Amino acid sequence: MLKLARNALCDLEVLKGCDGKYIKWSYIKALHEIQEKEGLKFANKISIKHIYFQRHKMNVKFAAQTLSSSVPNATEFLMFSKHPNFKHVEGTINFIRVINKLFDMLNSKNLFSKSYKKALFLNDYLYWNTTFDQIINYLSKLTDANGTPLLKHRRKTFVLGLIVAAKSLQHLAYELLTLNVHPFKFCLTYKFSQDYIELLFSCICEKNGFNNKPDGTQFKSSLKRILLHNSIVG
Repeated sequence: MLKLARNALCDLEVLKGCDGKYIKWSYIKALHEIQEKEGLKFANKISIKHIYFQRHKMNVKFAAQTLSSSVPNATEFLMFSKHPNFKHVEGTINFIRVINKLFDMLNSKNLFSKSYKKALFLNDYLYWNTTFDQIINYLSKLTDANGTPLLKHRRKTFVLGLIVAAKSLQHLAYELLTLNVHPFKFCLTYKFSQDYIELLFSCICEKNGFNNKPDGTQFKSSLKRILLHNSIVG
């Protein structure tokens, strides 16, 4: 969904938030151009690979770095510095921060993390439930430059996917934290991601010389080797 959000913003070039402010890909390009001209970076990782990402479209890292909090921080600094290319960048700043906030909340890995990366606890229910509601409300009201809601647009997938992920986790976490028998003490949201399945598929492919289409015999052989390797302990 993060890659699709980046792709949609790049292809459509202009989106519009519920506050009527424009979200533009050109601000990210302008940030890269300024950094290239000055020969330094404003504490972000934006490079030419992030702007012309078509050859790296499947690389999640570039999408995550493009829509990370360091980019709106840099553009906000340039806006307050009265740079002429960043006069009306507020909409883009808000959009990237909302996407980054949701990404952090859907990707919490450490029990002791802070802010939006922290695990979900029942005593914080009002806080994270309200945050999810605000993000869902913001995403559902996004439109293209002509005012067509993105939920009815051909590029609706990322909006729909993020809303479904947020709502699913919102309700699932609450159910797990309020079970009648042995309720969860906390929820680490990364545990719900599909990374574990992809890592398993990667291990299976690796056993056949990175063959992406193993037949039945190769699959059985790979699975046996993985199970045997993991069953041997000291």
